Amino acid sequence: MARDLSCVITLVVNHWLGGICPLSLEECVASAPLTSLSKLDGGIHPVAVGTIWRRLISKVAMKEFCENMTKYLNDFQFDVGVSSGAKTILHSANKELNH
Repeated sequence: MARDLSCVITLVVNHWLGGICPLSLEECVASAPLTSLSKLDGGIHPVAVGTIWRRLISKVAMKEFCENMTKYLNDFQFDVGVSSGAKTILHSANKELNH
């Protein structure tokens, strides 16, 4: 049963990345439903949460291109192919601003 599920997931990912996925599945991958969170000041903060299909297909697609993108964006992007890159930048900036 797990093998069948794995085969179906692989088929859907390959169809999507190959550009032959049915349009009826487009919403499952390309959408991110909004969740409303209340702010302390009474406002609303919308948070988009992508579906598991979106995350899975994005990760599979980037697996092939990550190394090339890291080289291409070397001086301009600090989070492609770098574990916790954005978090490191944030902490470094905060440290400099607080001195």
